[in-house]
Amino acid sequence: MQIIQASVLEVPENLCPDGCVLTIGNFDGVHLGHRTLIRTAGRLAAESGVPLLILTFPPRHGADAANLYTEAQKEELIAEIVPDALLLEVCFDTDLSTMPEDVFFHRILRERLRAKGIVVGQDFRYGYQARGNVELLEQHCAACGIRFIALPAVTSTQADGMVLDISSTWIRSLLAEGSVPEANRLLGRPYYVAGTVLHGKGLGHTIGFPTINLKRDADMAELRHGVYVTRVTTPEGLYFGVTNVGLNPTVEHGHRIKIETMILDYSGDLYGQRIRVEFLSFLRPEHRFSGVEALQAQLAEDVCRAREWVIEHKQEGEN
Repeated sequence: MQIIQASVLEVPENLCPDGCVLTIGNFDGVHLGHRTLIRTAGRLAAESGVPLLILTFPPRHGADAANLYTEAQKEELIAEIVPDALLLEVCFDTDLSTMPEDVFFHRILRERLRAKGIVVGQDFRYGYQARGNVELLEQHCAACGIRFIALPAVTSTQADGMVLDISSTWIRSLLAEGSVPEANRLLGRPYYVAGTVLHGKGLGHTIGFPTINLKRDADMAELRHGVYVTRVTTPEGLYFGVTNVGLNPTVEHGHRIKIETMILDYSGDLYGQRIRVEFLSFLRPEHRFSGVEALQAQLAEDVCRAREWVIEHKQEGEN
């Protein structure tokens, strides 16, 4: 997948010389709703004989940011769906935020990108103060002979029976309460973190439960602090693991959130290697224990419960 990064005033004029079909959105989480949008746009692009262009924006930064995925993860997930697409990442700067909706349509979508088709969600908004909506965009497209599709939201049913639109906000709330199976269902795949394995203090080794450590960016959505069953992708293959997310209060006194994973049945050295940790099930909240011996006993129980979960779900998959 080709990735282009530009400000809105610097979008290349020759990016799609023969035109494109485009879809627009933040796509944070690349959840089932986003996947439906991207695949629909991909089919329209194939029918039209032009490339698919996905116009998106970098993850937010700052105290109020709560991104489900990093920029690299989002790119990776989109590439898995449409590997031949063009991904245009436009920074959300003053030029973009103050651009009137008609200028954005004509100067960027029609003239620069030469859109032959546009696919968006039914609640899509654009332009200065989000004054542009689906009805206005459809009118612009009709006047210029551009094919237009507005898709209704993809919905799902909550545990209480209420049907809601799938959204990144809903997924964030599920992750914050530890409901990872529900979050994974809305995402269409297990939620994961990825990064390079860092050197920790080696405390896990000293108590018989060696772990690998990943950094958690401050701009990411909250994960409930506690212990999870996980699946770890390493350069050597897939393994299950037990992952603690939190402050490790029994042996640590800092305030930096850590992601520490004990990989089951693995004894290699992963320092400096890039791995992926997928969250499958929440086992228990994080606790402060009376001492190292109590912590060791609990970790042994966590490993047993994780193994039981793996066996149970392997059997489910065989039925």
